[in-house]
This record gives sequence, structure tokens and C-alpha cells, in this order.
Amino acid sequence: MRLGRVTVTNFRAIKEASLDLDDVTVLLGENNAGKSSFIAALDLFFASSPRVKLTDFHSANTSAEIGVTIEFVHLTPAERELFSANLVDDSLTVTRHFHFEAGRENYGYSVDKMVYPGFDACRAEEGKTQKKKLYDELPPELGLPQISRADEIEPAFEVWEAANSSKLVRKRVGGFRGFKNVASGQIKKNTDFVLVTAVKDAGAEIGQSKTSPVKQLIDAVARQTIQNSAPFRQFVSEASEKLSALTSPDAVPGLIKINEHLTSILARYYKDSTITATWDAVNDLPVHLPAAEIAVTDHGFTTSIEGVGHGLQRAIVLTVLQYLAEHGAADEKQQSFEEPQSDIIIAIEEPELYQHPTKQRLFKKVFRDLCRSFNESNGIRIQILYTTHSPLLFDFPDFSKLRMIRREPGGGTPAVTVGRSSLKAVSRRLAQANGLHEKLAFSESALLARLHVFGSEVAEGFFGRCVVLIEGPSDRAIIEAYYGSLGRDPLDEGIVFASLEGKTKLDRPAVVFSELGIPCFMVFDSDKKHADNVEASRAKIRLNRQLQKICGVEEASIVDWPVGVSPNFCSWETTIEEYLKAQVGEEMFGRAIEKAKSNFAVDRDDCLKTPAVASSCLVLWRESGAEFPELAALVSAVDRLLDAS
Repeated sequence: MRLGRVTVTNFRAIKEASLDLDDVTVLLGENNAGKSSFIAALDLFFASSPRVKLTDFHSANTSAEIGVTIEFVHLTPAERELFSANLVDDSLTVTRHFHFEAGRENYGYSVDKMVYPGFDACRAEEGKTQKKKLYDELPPELGLPQISRADEIEPAFEVWEAANSSKLVRKRVGGFRGFKNVASGQIKKNTDFVLVTAVKDAGAEIGQSKTSPVKQLIDAVARQTIQNSAPFRQFVSEASEKLSALTSPDAVPGLIKINEHLTSILARYYKDSTITATWDAVNDLPVHLPAAEIAVTDHGFTTSIEGVGHGLQRAIVLTVLQYLAEHGAADEKQQSFEEPQSDIIIAIEEPELYQHPTKQRLFKKVFRDLCRSFNESNGIRIQILYTTHSPLLFDFPDFSKLRMIRREPGGGTPAVTVGRSSLKAVSRRLAQANGLHEKLAFSESALLARLHVFGSEVAEGFFGRCVVLIEGPSDRAIIEAYYGSLGRDPLDEGIVFASLEGKTKLDRPAVVFSELGIPCFMVFDSDKKHADNVEASRAKIRLNRQLQKICGVEEASIVDWPVGVSPNFCSWETTIEEYLKAQVGEEMFGRAIEKAKSNFAVDRDDCLKTPAVASSCLVLWRESGAEFPELAALVSAVDRLLDAS
């Protein structure tokens, strides 16, 4: 089964927040935004022997529990059968609760399910004897079967509820699957979780053993490959059935007599008391599967996987993933599955660590290819979640897989929030900006085709506090030079400049960034010089009005030929070069250009396309007393967006 949504409460940076997940999900955000808290919460949920500390509770608030709720979706056939009584709308929602009482942690499970409220008290009771007593006291008109052991109660409830669906309500029910280790084992029976941390001591993380994530991943692949095979399943089924028959109290008469003998002895001391011993049914044959012992030889030196560098360890993780991606189809001699039989969920903190740019791009490709479908030969499906600070690890068109993690200021500790968008939402906003009905919006595939022109430079905007989308290279070079003349570094302030090489490309990135809550400012030419050409001006006017609408200008304030600086855009009447020429005079403009051409050995037309060259021109112009009020207003407008972010 895959992760559909995780909700975390009272854990580390997170007071309460939810995260929706795709086949591949990318967490972005500044340091200390809460990305690792989500990853650690997942690790805590899947941990066999979890450990929580006082500092794991949000703001050290141990009066409230830590809760990690996962909505599992796309269950495998075996999981649909196993959890059939717990499914709501074909999904399984399980919560793992962690308490900190008297200096010690305690935990348990609950499940969201459709239940009959009249069974609540009996379900909540943990003592077997009292639980059976409460069951026996339920109204006879319910028609529940007689039972002899406490472990028969929940199956009886589930059968009754399946036949009385109209009387059920959705509730979070405690004691999921009885004992904690039973719940944990059943959840992980067909689903493995592997965490690759960014820290050197992976064992220091919550829930992590000292086992290398490489070994965990290889062991998971081997175990699931064996478990999914038809001969193995048949063997386990037959052996479990025989084991159940051999260990049943009905097959061992001596077990029944134990009650009689114990009660007889107890009666010597307390004649009105009896002892009743019951035995849990043994239905599954415990099977120990092979575990890998991994050695790595590098430059003639052989050591365990834990003994090699982190870069090589991560390369081996990639090797395993790439192997799975390249061996997804079954050949004629192999079994072939028509649907997934098991899942491996992989969470990776900062895959770019210790990797060259080319390797980062390869990671991105492998992630995408691997999660697109499942492996037909072994039935294994992969889901990947990772944090990153590198624009090389995702493509701009994949923005719908991004989750923007932020700390929003408010009363007390800043709250962790999650921002996301979708192809449908962006397409709808683009249609609205063009004055079209949403029924005429781009289809998802059509929009994707129009997003592939944007590369990693534009993708850097996802890491900025504010994005300035610029029509051409001259605008960018001059604006960067102007910031430099003020002694300011845009990158240091979290301002990302992206030159899009064309005014018609501004709309899509602007809407995407806006949808994800990233402040966006546009710089473009109004192209008023085309006003006299009716045919040419019609398209220019339509684009100008569209961009103003995207920038949040009210309909009544939108004009055909915008000029000047507004809160979210700056538009030059013709070009930025013409603006500068008007501010300094044609003679001074030409003198500075000629001097830059000579000093930097560049063509005249390229002088204002490089920040260093443009900066030298600005120095000369400002020394002559020239001022640039629109550039100053542009900087102030961007500052206001930064202050509001």
C-alpha cells in the first residue's frame, strides 16, 4: 500500500500539519522549516522499537500526545483482504500514538473505521476477562454469536458490522489489531519503509537501527521478491493451515483440562472462584527469510557497507533503484503480475549530498522512471519522498509533486504549513487570465507540454523568498547591476532573477509560483511602439492585459499599454534600454556604451546583457547626476513583497 496522506501532531517543529503524497513527492523549504520533521514522523510510525524524547514533543508539551496518522491508499490484493473490515472508501487510516508519562514513553495504535457505537466500551477494554464480560452483557437482540475467548470478539464485531452498514458511523477506534506488535507486523507485512538520512550517524535518528539503508533496501527487495512468488505463498498457506490445526485447543485435550485442575485447586482456598485460561489462535507460520551481508570493494579495499563513504553509499542506493527500474518487465520464463503485490516506501533526505550535478540529474530520472509503474516480475511497487535544496533534482513541469514547507509566524511558535498546487488549478487560472471559461482551459497534458520550455534557472525560483520574472537578458543584467550599485546582493536576500527570453513565457511560471505561495514580480516591455499597427497591437494588448490580471490588477484598472511600476510588475513603454537613454540623454548613453565596449571587448549590442558591463555603465551615468526613479521603485516594490513573505 502507498502513502496517501500523513498528518502529524505535536511532533518536533509540527504542532499539526498534513502532507499529501504522490508516487514521487519533493519537499522544499528553508532550513528548519519542518521538512525533516515529516520524514522523522514517518520513520517513527514504521519503527519496530520507537524511542521518543522530551525534545520530540512540540514545544516540550508532553501533556499532549504525539500522533502520526497515515492514510494508506492503493492497497495490494492481500492487504485489501487483511484489512477489509477497516477500509473506508478503499483506504486504510491508521494512527500511532505516543505518550510521555512519568518520564517513559508509551505508544499504541488506532484505526479509522465504520463502526457500531454500541461496541465502543467493549473495544476500548484492554483486559481480556473484562472485555469478554462486556461482550457477554451486550443486548441479545443484536444477535451476536457466543464466544469463548477474547480474541474472538473483534472478528464477531466485524462480521456483525459488515451485515449492518446502515447503523455504522466513522470513528477512530483504539486497539487496532490488538497487541502493538501485531498491528506493526501486519502494516509492514507487505510494505517496507526505508529512510536514507542526511546525517552521518543514521542510527541516531528516531526509529532507525544501526543497519545501513542500503542493506535495508536490498533486504526489502529480496524479502518481497520471495514473499510475492506463487510457490512460496502456497507453501506458507499450507504450512500455516497445518500449524493452526495442530495448535488448536480442540486438538490438544490436555489444554482444556488445565482449567478444571486449576479451578479444583483454587477451590480449596476460595470455593466460589474459578480460573479460566484461554489460548490465542496460531494462524500464521513464522518464516525467517535470508538477510544480505554486503561488502564493498573500493580501490582494492574491502569493507562492510557501513564502512564506506556516504557518497558511495548513496551511489549504491541509486544502483539498487536503477536495477529495479531497468528490470521492471517480466520475461517469458518468469511469473508476471498484473497488479502490485507489495510496496517499498523510500524517504531520502537531500539526495544531492556528496553527488555531482550529473549524478543529481540521474537520481531525478531514476526516481521518475521507477515510480511510474510497478515491477511486473516481482510485484514490487516503489514510492519515493525526498527533501532537496537542488533545482537539478526535479523539473519545473513537476511542480504538482512539490510541497512547500514553511513556518508561518503567529501567536507562539510559528506553525508549519504545507503549500501545493496542481496542473488543473494552474490551467484554470491561466484560462481566467485570458478571459476564457474554465471549460476552455488547457488539459493537463497540453499544459505539461507548455511547461517543458522552463529549465533549472526558472526552477531555482522554488527556493527563493521572491521571484523576479524578467522578459529578456538586458532587463536582468541592468536590474542586477542596479542592485549592486546599492550595495545589495539579491541572492543573499533570497531574490531569484529568472530571464525567460520572451514575454509570452511569463504567464505560466508566474501562476505556478503564485499558486505555491511564492511572491512573484514581473518585468516586461509594454511594446507600445506597436500601437499604430492594428494587427500587431491586438495580440500585444491581449498579452498585456493577461499579465496584469495574473499580477492581481483589478479589471477596472487594467490598461492596454501599462507603463511604470506597480505592486507586482514593472513595464517599460518600449524597452529598458530606451528608458535608460531617456533618463541619461542619448549622448551620455552612447559614451558609456562605447567605453564599456572598449573596456570589456564586447559587441555594442551585448553591453547591457552582462551585469558587470551594465554596472560600469550605471556608474558613469550616476556620476553624471542621472537618476533612475523607476528602477528605485522596482526595488522598493520587490522589498515590499519580501517583507510580506
